[in-house]
Amino acid sequence: MTSTLPKAGAIPSITILQHKLGCGSGDRKDTLTIDMKNFFKEFETKDGLSGVSLTDWKKHQSGLSELAEAFLKKHSTYLEYLTL
Repeated sequence: MTSTLPKAGAIPSITILQHKLGCGSGDRKDTLTIDMKNFFKEFETKDGLSGVSLTDWKKHQSGLSELAEAFLKKHSTYLEYLTL
């Protein structure tokens, strides 16, 4: 079974994601951004690459996939968005 990745233009902006995740206003305004930045700083791929070094989509697809999966596992409260 193969999966098709969305085109970059189909990925919602951070503002839309924050709104859908319920962390775009009030006390939780910057929660998603802060959680993501902190996670990127802490994350390391199985190949030893740091999360902040994963800057090239074509070169780092595997690492970015690992990062996204690990982020959603750690921050499971954001998983609800995937069903919206």
